[in-house]
Amino acid sequence: MSVSRSFAFAAALLVGLLASAVQAQKAFVRDDLAASGVTLEERLKREVAVSGAVDARALVRQAEALLARNEARRALPLANQAVIADPRSPDGWRLMSRVARAIDPKDYRERYELQERALAAAYLAYQRSGTKPDEAASLRTLAAVFEQREMWRPALTSYRLSLDAQDNAEARKSYDELREKRGFRVTENKTDADSATPRACFTFSEPLARGRVDFAPFVAVTGARADTAVTAEDSQVCVEGLRHGERYGIVLRQGIPSAIPGEVLLKNADYEIYVRDRAPSVRFTGKNYVLPRTGQQGLPLVSVNTAKVGLDIVRVGDRNLINTVHGSDFLSEVSRSEIKELSETRGQKVWSGTMDIKPDLNKDVTTAFPVTEALGKLQPGVYLMVARAVTGQAETATPRAAEDDDSDEGGSSAQWFVVSDLGLTSFSSGEGVHVLVRSLADAAPLRNVEVQLLAKSNEI
Repeated sequence: MSVSRSFAFAAALLVGLLASAVQAQKAFVRDDLAASGVTLEERLKREVAVSGAVDARALVRQAEALLARNEARRALPLANQAVIADPRSPDGWRLMSRVARAIDPKDYRERYELQERALAAAYLAYQRSGTKPDEAASLRTLAAVFEQREMWRPALTSYRLSLDAQDNAEARKSYDELREKRGFRVTENKTDADSATPRACFTFSEPLARGRVDFAPFVAVTGARADTAVTAEDSQVCVEGLRHGERYGIVLRQGIPSAIPGEVLLKNADYEIYVRDRAPSVRFTGKNYVLPRTGQQGLPLVSVNTAKVGLDIVRVGDRNLINTVHGSDFLSEVSRSEIKELSETRGQKVWSGTMDIKPDLNKDVTTAFPVTEALGKLQPGVYLMVARAVTGQAETATPRAAEDDDSDEGGSSAQWFVVSDLGLTSFSSGEGVHVLVRSLADAAPLRNVEVQLLAKSNEI
């Protein structure tokens, strides 16, 4: 091999290595689009025949002329031939993307195929770009396809990277307009007034900047009578420490940083917030409760902004324990219709009525429901109590029976409880199932207690 040929071979190898390095350093990488590009190129190689004498640049010029005359469908075969004639040139791929985007599809199937072709071709053009001007032009084409398909985030990223590669007035205008409408912005705001400690939260379209970022300087609060705190997590900024019945002016200031490089909140976002009083509600302190037959005879209820609570109590019969325990509603919230079904098929409603509450505006009030006073002596077994906030009624005695209560109601809450004077603890080992029985009155172990083990089939 001559010295000149050796030098030429080394130069070609160096150019190939440099091209590979450029390819590896692309700022925008999408594996799905790379795969689509491979599929598109292989398909064109099978379907498009091109003679060796074809000039790819001439084909691009002819197709450009047809595209300028709004004859995109006639331009597509020329674009196909151009990319096959010179697959390494980004010009033909950019042209194909523009042509596919300009064609008026005949039906939904063709629309999908053209959109996929436009996206894959634009990405191939970007991959094959070896200079900054080519990269910028290919990224502009890619951004236009993303924007047409309403894929706002990759469209914004493509525009930004295009401008990083080469400034362009038209691309900057498109980027600025799209960023204002679809970039990092506030998408939702909510006021949590039903919490004991109200707060106002603002959700952004993208995650917030991570790391040691103090968001407090970006949030201004007016009208507060107490100190507020600003917290931030994921895509949300919250103002804590608000008060019920107060009005606040909250300004999210321009410049709040996002996790997207170079994107911040473009302009101030002003909000007028009113923290209403908490909605009437009632809940239990836990999901289940053991009520001793002696000693404590009350079940604690936590209510908010209600002077009356409606109550239903249902006892489950012994022969329905297994079906109830394995049912989907056991230890979970139960609706009024499920209560009716439970009382008619698996148990019996033993009490229904109301209880008066002394409310403290917007504060949790804990009141013990006097089970013994209302129901008398309870039989051992499993019970379900459902409580609901009642509004719109005159005051009544505490507690009173009320079989049919058709008043307006707030949300309901349910609690299962067990009435027993026996505390059971069981565990299994290689020797079998061991059961320990103690008195709930004094915790002393009990002797001579008959224990029955029920199978899932409800057989003893």
